[in-house]
Amino acid sequence: MNSKTLTITMNLDQELAPAEQTSQRILELVLQTPEATPGDQRLPLNLALVLDHSGSMAGDKLDYVKRAARHVVSLLQENDRAALVVFDQHVNILFHSLLLDAETRPALISAIESIHTGGNTNLGGGWLTGCQEVAARVSSSTINHSLLLTDGLANEGITDPAELAQHARELSQRGVTTSTFGVGVDFNHHLLEDMANQGGGRFYFIESPDSIQHLFETEFKQLLTVFAHELEVSLSYPQELQVSVLGDWHSETIEPGKLRIFLGSISAGKKQELYLKAALPAMPAGTILPLKVSVRAQGENSELIETCCEQSLRLAELAEVQAAPRNETLLNRFAKVELADRAAAALKLEVEGHFGEASDLLKNILASQPLDVDPEIIRHYQHMSDRMAHGMDMYDRKRSHYETYLNKQSRGGVQTFELTPHVKGHIVFNADGHLVLLDTGSPVSFGREIKWQFMERLLRLKQNYLGVTSDYLSQMIGVPIEFLLGMDVLKDLSFHIDMRNGRIEFSNFPLPLGRLHLRLQTRMDVPYTSLLINNHLEKMFVDTSAKLSYLKVEAISSNEAVDTETDFYPLVGSFETKVYRLPIEINGENHSIRFGSLPAVLQKTIELAGMDGILGTELFTHYQVTFNMQQQLLTLE
Repeated sequence: MNSKTLTITMNLDQELAPAEQTSQRILELVLQTPEATPGDQRLPLNLALVLDHSGSMAGDKLDYVKRAARHVVSLLQENDRAALVVFDQHVNILFHSLLLDAETRPALISAIESIHTGGNTNLGGGWLTGCQEVAARVSSSTINHSLLLTDGLANEGITDPAELAQHARELSQRGVTTSTFGVGVDFNHHLLEDMANQGGGRFYFIESPDSIQHLFETEFKQLLTVFAHELEVSLSYPQELQVSVLGDWHSETIEPGKLRIFLGSISAGKKQELYLKAALPAMPAGTILPLKVSVRAQGENSELIETCCEQSLRLAELAEVQAAPRNETLLNRFAKVELADRAAAALKLEVEGHFGEASDLLKNILASQPLDVDPEIIRHYQHMSDRMAHGMDMYDRKRSHYETYLNKQSRGGVQTFELTPHVKGHIVFNADGHLVLLDTGSPVSFGREIKWQFMERLLRLKQNYLGVTSDYLSQMIGVPIEFLLGMDVLKDLSFHIDMRNGRIEFSNFPLPLGRLHLRLQTRMDVPYTSLLINNHLEKMFVDTSAKLSYLKVEAISSNEAVDTETDFYPLVGSFETKVYRLPIEINGENHSIRFGSLPAVLQKTIELAGMDGILGTELFTHYQVTFNMQQQLLTLE
């Protein structure tokens, strides 16, 4: 896999800085790994599953954990090894680290099945025992990693967060990394984040037990596609500068003028941004400040990967600096990271019960931001500040902390796009200049181009689906559609549609839930739900590309039509339908929305799938709508 190249680039907000006065410049370091290709050999895994089985894990939590662990074991190959450690107030090694084969794999699955709930939470003892199992077989030619899952606080054994974070840092430097999973609302999110940051891994918040397997799989996919590990980024700079790293990455100043950042591992096809602030003292005009960034990592077969790049800052007269361009898009990316980084400090105050102080701190942070920061980012943190003033509920606190973690480390947290207005009721958004049609009714994504970078993924697309092309969609909708985003991509995302404010948000992780819930299932890879319509419970495909909702002719024809409308469906073409306004009920709330009558061809398809109709986008004008595909929920607020 590592015959291809890892690249590093360094970008500056501006290559000039004012002479004879103090100033600050922003550095953006961008690591990019090549995408994986068929036939690539992956590095063997040396894993420890470290699972909390204390009393609070009883019921669904432990059931889902065992299911997720079994699934992970089923994906391991015969050159992988794994250990299983469980902990309550005691620590037990249920399965010592062994290579998996036809004999050991069933034994490990049996050990998983034997887990039952116990007492308190010796988190530190369990985790360190798992790491020892990995460390005993550590090798530079394997991925040496522990997965720690807990729903509670460390209240036995080592309980000091700083000590546990220090152990994570030391283990990472020995080649054993750690990712952490916090379930529910009772765990210490600062502890688990610090352990992941210092341990070179990732932190996950699991709001609902039914998300455990998805997030285990998300982490496991990262491990399966590791391009390089034991990754270190070093920055050399003049000693006069003061450089700091945003995002709480594990970093250290080795000596004046040299900073090192430890990133653990990085997957194929991954882009990782790092943001640093450089404080410059007053220096004379014409001074050149050289900057060099070097990357060092282990690749396949212990191959050493090294690369570097250089930049420089020049001190100039103020008038020249003011006339020179600044990289505004970089500054916006930086602002998102910096706000998340500083909001984390306010969240710590809020957790400690200092509600007013936390709210005021965040407001002051927002007031100090430049005027050109994305107003949507500002509004988001203003709302957070308002919630802090009265104390957040536990779920809001955990969600907000997790969101700041994702954003301050540029880990594909929430990405927001503007909806395109006046597109005949369809949900179209602008992604980096490309108009994209959101279509949960399509099992397949396609576009004008066969490759598209979206949500940190390089998507390989077809250029049509069943003969439907971007040109056809553009003609029918009336705007130039570049891509259709279907369920093959959407099934791994969460997305929030706010039609009133003209925006859509996507996340690789579950988004906050609305107050009204509809359970989603899939049929033919398309989501459907059950909805009370005109006092009848109907099974409805949920189709975000349908401006009208539809029911079968026999379910609707006895009602009085209020209008007629022209619509279109792929493979059906344009058609005219009578429109009926019918009552619907969602969790006790009542509305009326418009329904059309299904054309014969479309009705036959719907009936073959066992459905009664199609739920379109008109409902979205009454609510903000969140699709949490991992949790199979459609929620409304």
